[in-house]
Amino acid sequence: MSKDSKTHDTKAFDSLANQCAVKMHGTVSVGAKGQVVIPKEVRKLTGIEPGDTLLVITKHDRAVGLVKNSDLAEILEYMREEIGAGADTTHKNHPQ
Repeated sequence: MSKDSKTHDTKAFDSLANQCAVKMHGTVSVGAKGQVVIPKEVRKLTGIEPGDTLLVITKHDRAVGLVKNSDLAEILEYMREEIGAGADTTHKNHPQ
């Protein structure tokens, strides 16, 4: 992939992320035991502290997210609102 292509992809992602209120915080590597280190900036932003329990969620078998158990009720309410607003729940855009 060329540098121009990567720049274009990053700009496209940034544009879409702004529309969806998503932030990109860099990359992490998966260790041999499947572990990742959550960047300090993200831990601080989300209030994640040592010992917190996180729920691991996925979407369309592609995206992975972490939610603090203490924030679960708020996240579920947000999801209900999105579904009520006509969010795509049919998986028609799911990559096969």
